[in-house]
Amino acid sequence: MIDRTRILRRAGARPGVLLALTLLLLGSSLAHAGDTYILRLIKYNDLDQNGINNEINTGVGEAPSGNALVGWEFRIYDSEGGLVAQGTTSVENQNANGDLGIRVSFPGLVSGQEYTVCESQQPGWVNTQPGTVDPTYGQPCETLTINSTSLVLRFFGNFNQLEAETVFRDRFENVP
Repeated sequence: MIDRTRILRRAGARPGVLLALTLLLLGSSLAHAGDTYILRLIKYNDLDQNGINNEINTGVGEAPSGNALVGWEFRIYDSEGGLVAQGTTSVENQNANGDLGIRVSFPGLVSGQEYTVCESQQPGWVNTQPGTVDPTYGQPCETLTINSTSLVLRFFGNFNQLEAETVFRDRFENVP
């Protein structure tokens, strides 16, 4: 951390000016430390099983398309493992531009804080994004620090193992 007071003192600032500038700088830092953000999660059916969201059109101004999934539960934990929030993907905004409006949003997350976002796995589905199981929570999770924009967007992908096996058999084994 930069000691702004020492820098100002070396620059020859008078004590009254030094105090005013220190309070101004400190106040500026505190104002940004409490900013809150929205974390928005979109759950998609990873049809090609590549762990990349290429199934959902998320471009502004583009027509909605894709395979967003409803009914997936997510939990948000703080850096100490405490549950901060939980929610389930649903149709939040039916007329949303580009993402089908199917998502779950978590407002009020604090800037600069580290959070772990975990999905609750459903039977028959395999996670592809983030693609790793967190040893602490036993679920697919992503850890992130929110600090850049008012809306942070993350994707979680899965494919249905039973559907994938059925398609594979139909194509290559000619099993009806």
